[in-house]
Amino acid sequence: MADEKIVDAIISRLNVEKNDIDKYSAEAVTNMIWALGHLGNPKALSPIINVLTAVKARRDMSVETIQKEGLSALGRMGGKDAIYAIISHFSVPNAQEYALAAIKNIGAPASEYLIKVLELDDLLIRENALRALAEIGVKEAVDHVVPLLDDDDVRIAGDAALALAALCAH
Repeated sequence: MADEKIVDAIISRLNVEKNDIDKYSAEAVTNMIWALGHLGNPKALSPIINVLTAVKARRDMSVETIQKEGLSALGRMGGKDAIYAIISHFSVPNAQEYALAAIKNIGAPASEYLIKVLELDDLLIRENALRALAEIGVKEAVDHVVPLLDDDDVRIAGDAALALAALCAH
């Protein structure tokens, strides 16, 4: 199958284990991720996650385009691994909005994972999980959000109130 050969060829260029991505420009890496995301082959999921993990700690502006396209591709592909990779970017500066858009693209199937991360200690992940649940509008989340009104962190309590209002409006 031609698509299979194309996917394999692109994946071999994004071999993060060999740090090959550093020999390409951010634009080239972004284009490769875009191509993999649009081809939709499940083989591409892990390499895209590996690239996002490799650039996560970098702060230069060129990384933002890689994060944007990588998260968008994961949002199109969906699945448990994609959802967890997207959620992990809820606390990455400059990637939060892209991660929220990707989760929103997955929609209701992401809600069970978003509910699980409400119990984490990471404030940014919890805040963005509440925002995502509110935007997705899965009413089953209400019972998990109500207890957060009593959270020790006032930002979480406030975000819980906003999420509950949005969930009730859906």
